[in-house]
Amino acid sequence: VFTLLITVFFKASIFFYGALIGIVDLFKLKNHQQIILPIAFIIIFLSMAMASSYSEHTEEGVYFTRYIIGYFHVVIPLLMLLVTLIRNRFKKKGRLKSNIT
Repeated sequence: VFTLLITVFFKASIFFYGALIGIVDLFKLKNHQQIILPIAFIIIFLSMAMASSYSEHTEEGVYFTRYIIGYFHVVIPLLMLLVTLIRNRFKKKGRLKSNIT
């Protein structure tokens, strides 16, 4: 049980840090310390609001695994690939026009 608690703590800490760095980078903040407490409160609130018991938590996990995770593994990467291809095409056209003039 002790090993499980320690691994869950470290996993949650790593996810928290990743979310923190991602938000700081996304909003171009200079210091990550000003956003630590708001993100921590949001995570605590959402963890208590999403599931009140272990069985409810399991049901949420099954729904997420079945329906939501496909979008994160298939749809979003395909959209990102499409956007990247379109951006590269416009960059190449811009370079060709600048070389011609």
